[in-house]
Amino acid sequence: TRPVRAKIRVRVPAWAARDMAIRVSGTAPVTGRAGSYVTLDRSWKKGDTISFTLPMDFRMTHYSGMDRIAGQEQYALEYGPILMALVGEVDEEGGATVPVAPVDLVKRLRPKAGQPLRFAIDGDLRHEYLPYWQVVADQLFTCYPALAG
Repeated sequence: TRPVRAKIRVRVPAWAARDMAIRVSGTAPVTGRAGSYVTLDRSWKKGDTISFTLPMDFRMTHYSGMDRIAGQEQYALEYGPILMALVGEVDEEGGATVPVAPVDLVKRLRPKAGQPLRFAIDGDLRHEYLPYWQVVADQLFTCYPALAG
């Protein structure tokens, strides 16, 4: 019931797409950078709130693992902390080629109406992206498709 002086550290995840504004009880924001902590050092009273919006965006990660497709560049697609899986025309070994250049993929993703976190690819009717955790047991997928535009 009485104010208490304390430090609260808010982590801004490394995957944050841009600086993150953090507000305390609606006051002017403090800004945190991706991969850092913001220390809120103040006297806290009953009813104080901390609010922020995690700035998510797509990012591509080049794949350099053992199961590479010869002569092809493979990339994982992530949305904030979410690993995306490519489903559709994928072979038994998890191989798939998307006819899009790596630099163009994000620009060609389109949200699927009424299906949160599902994305169609302009110019590719054979595939779509969805969160890895939404892949069903018998569905063929890959998280590292070859991109060739």
